[in-house]
Amino acid sequence: MAKISARQFGMLVFLLRISLTIVRLPVLKAVKVGPDAWIASLLGTAVGLVALWLLISLFLREPSLTPMERVDRALGKVAGGLLGTLYLIFIFWDLMLTTRLYAGLLISQPMPETPTEAFVFMLLLGAVYAAHKGPEVVARVGEFIAPLILLSTVIVLPLGANNMNLSALTPVLGYGWGQVLRAALFPATVHVEIIALLALTPMVRDPKNMLRTGMIGGLLAGLIAAVASACLIMFYGVPRTQRLVYPLYDLTRSVTFGDFFERIDALFIFTWTASSFVKVALLIWISSFVLGHVLRIKNSRVLIRPLALLAGFLAMRAYANQAEVRALTSPQIYPFVALPFLVLFPLVLQVAEWIRRPRGKAS
Repeated sequence: MAKISARQFGMLVFLLRISLTIVRLPVLKAVKVGPDAWIASLLGTAVGLVALWLLISLFLREPSLTPMERVDRALGKVAGGLLGTLYLIFIFWDLMLTTRLYAGLLISQPMPETPTEAFVFMLLLGAVYAAHKGPEVVARVGEFIAPLILLSTVIVLPLGANNMNLSALTPVLGYGWGQVLRAALFPATVHVEIIALLALTPMVRDPKNMLRTGMIGGLLAGLIAAVASACLIMFYGVPRTQRLVYPLYDLTRSVTFGDFFERIDALFIFTWTASSFVKVALLIWISSFVLGHVLRIKNSRVLIRPLALLAGFLAMRAYANQAEVRALTSPQIYPFVALPFLVLFPLVLQVAEWIRRPRGKAS
């Protein structure tokens, strides 16, 4: 079985957590949160890190087993198959959404005349190749990409400092804690994507360090979201920021350094493409792995190409237009889709453990 290090696992946590954040920053779209979006992002990150800690701790109790194997042992193959099917549906939904969101950014901004299908095909083609190589190769790519995203953020955000107005962040908590807590629900529930990644637990060489690296990855992604939210509000002001479809991309188009360093939006496109590539490749591999378990297929790699084709087809047909995709990633809809999965999987695994514990004592 392929092996990845705990450090690579942490970087994959970072990439999955940051992928949606850097392109949409949905917390900025929360109604009436105003200049407190960065506070909502920090609060949501704190809650999400608690959920991440609980998830990883739960999985580390039996790091040699996948989630499906644990439920199989506790509740039988029927219950394991049902959970595996729900698990697959969630991963596949995330795969479709990421693929369509990636293509939507490119056709709505730098290349509007290119068909959406072209970007979906190119992304899935590269992701299928990487998925066939296995999670170890994908993790190595992620280990290279994650520092580049951190570096690009450090480069881009300070470039707009001369045009940022600190007073745009006031009044602090002008709408009260209620609106901030409501807006914090999105950055908290976006951690649900880590559930897919925890299928790799048996493949981590040093599982004892998974909790530390996973928490660091989630924390870094949350801090970037909070800092980026504050910078955007200071640069554009609240009303204009809330109207932007891809706010961080627009910021990269607006900032300059002197009279020669302009239009650095290519840097954003590169980091978004790279993070989407790693995420999609990983989700394709995990989808094939989970489906192989449900169908009792030993060589699950044969499922990679059919699943990728199905994901591409559904990504184009399941959503009427790009506005519908953006609506799904809004703070008014996404948390309520993600929250049941975030609660269901840990709850089922915990119940399975409680059922197994008396049997273990009896034996």
